[in-house]
Amino acid sequence: MSFAVHALQDPTSAQITELVQLCVEAYGKEDISLKTLVGGNDLSLLDAFFGASIRAGALGGKLYVATEAADTSVIRGMALWYGPGAESFSTEEEREKLLVFTSRLSPEAQEWHRTVYRLGFRNLTEKLLGRRGKLDSWYLTLLAVDPRHQRLGTARALIDAVRVQANGSELTLAATNELNVGIYRRLGFRVRGGMTMSGSQGDFPVFVLSWQNDTEGSGEGA
Repeated sequence: MSFAVHALQDPTSAQITELVQLCVEAYGKEDISLKTLVGGNDLSLLDAFFGASIRAGALGGKLYVATEAADTSVIRGMALWYGPGAESFSTEEEREKLLVFTSRLSPEAQEWHRTVYRLGFRNLTEKLLGRRGKLDSWYLTLLAVDPRHQRLGTARALIDAVRVQANGSELTLAATNELNVGIYRRLGFRVRGGMTMSGSQGDFPVFVLSWQNDTEGSGEGA
């Protein structure tokens, strides 16, 4: 079944709800990094986490969706990018969206977000990409494809939508499991480095990847 990729501006509440559910289904509920991000086993907070990211991204980022070609209301995949000079949760309005999520976390989980996750992630990206490397690149914050439509080229198309307009800027992202690293490598990214992050649910890896303009992706499209 054919599909089309296009920018989604000013998403409706119904579209945001659909995108949140898509992310929950695509990322799964057993991922240690996601469980740690929401502070434990209360997986209802996944909706709040993805909702905060998407609502903030709709304000300061670039949201792309893959829809059925014959019916653009049927979303099968989404990607949230921040272009050069932009960064997630960098404005007061975006941080208000994040607060809706973090205010529901325990004090211990809030402290982990501040002192371990955000600080560790910032230090890692600056070490591997340079002080302004992430900010000067097109940074992929979220990529989710409906499990029923995976391995059909949807993820590749969502990445290509930005790659063709990047004008030489680097494409960068972070991944928190080996499976996703393998997918991104097939899509033309290379691993720049990584670290192990510790949290309430155990240790999990964080990898930073970038797009190599002189490397063609190989293997099946994700």
